[in-house]
Amino acid sequence: MLCKKYAISAVCIVGLIVLFLCACSSEGSASKLSEMGDNDLLQYIADSGVSIPESIEVKSIREMIIELEENPEHPSPALGWTVMTDLYEDLRSVVKIYYNTGA
Repeated sequence: MLCKKYAISAVCIVGLIVLFLCACSSEGSASKLSEMGDNDLLQYIADSGVSIPESIEVKSIREMIIELEENPEHPSPALGWTVMTDLYEDLRSVVKIYYNTGA
């Protein structure tokens, strides 16, 4: 009976240690900009001085950021809508600054 309690306690302690180590390792690693939550992402972009037009969805912004994370020099999309092209270039600057690759 006593041995069973020690075994259960040992399993719980090992589990807590594993959870603690996982929490510490993920906290220290830099996450991708595109992996931020919607509110955090929009706040970071706004704090960077970029204004986002109301008609642009977060999903579209995230897709542009993913594209720029993969290739910061990716050409901006050839669209007839200047607002989107300007936003893309602003996001390029945000991505470069976030990853310390210059603006």
